[in-house]
Amino acid sequence: MENMLNPNLNWDLIRDKLVSHNHYVAPNIFKADIAEKLAGCMQSKVPWRIAFRQGEKDVTASPQELRKWTAEQNADFHKSLIGQAQKEYQYYYNRYPMIDAYIKGQDKGLYLHEVTDFLNGEDFLNFARHITGDSEIHKSEPHAACYIPGNFLKLHNDFRTRETDRRYALVFNLTKNWVSDWGGLLQLVDDNKVIETIVPTFNSVSILRLPQLHQVSYVAPYATESRFTLTVWLRAD
Repeated sequence: MENMLNPNLNWDLIRDKLVSHNHYVAPNIFKADIAEKLAGCMQSKVPWRIAFRQGEKDVTASPQELRKWTAEQNADFHKSLIGQAQKEYQYYYNRYPMIDAYIKGQDKGLYLHEVTDFLNGEDFLNFARHITGDSEIHKSEPHAACYIPGNFLKLHNDFRTRETDRRYALVFNLTKNWVSDWGGLLQLVDDNKVIETIVPTFNSVSILRLPQLHQVSYVAPYATESRFTLTVWLRAD
């Protein structure tokens, strides 16, 4: 299998930055042709499903299902969505569950399946263990995301119990020409203060040591592009 990472990455620099700050944005993470192929796949090949929460349940719905809703059903959905967001954790964006789809053999030939293989192969896991200094990392849990106007991800920390032992989150940015005032910004939060705001830059990766509070800001209605990312949790379970 081809190593998809940029061969010119400075692994030691990334590791040093993570030791100092617990987060770092590394540019040009993939080989240029790989990044282009991934971006093309995200734009036109992925069968996205809208993702949100209903109470404690994670729920998805296909575009075909949404088109069957009446105007009243659509209004009720958005009322419920916003009502939960006002009181507790909520998110609303398009998702593709890479691991589940891979295991179930869905969407044959989709390039994201090759990426899932790579992210769980030794080339990538050796890189992950080196930059984090965590020798217990032995698998990746990726999912793809697409944010469009009106989408958001509320404050959370990605932390799980030992049963799903997430050590780091990597957010690979695959959108070209994103504009900061469109929203969709990854924001790191401490004590109810935004301590860093990261504008999605094509072919960069934002690396976060977990647990770390973060959010994706609301995407403005005038945004003219979609925000594509691969989120990868490095796991030790």
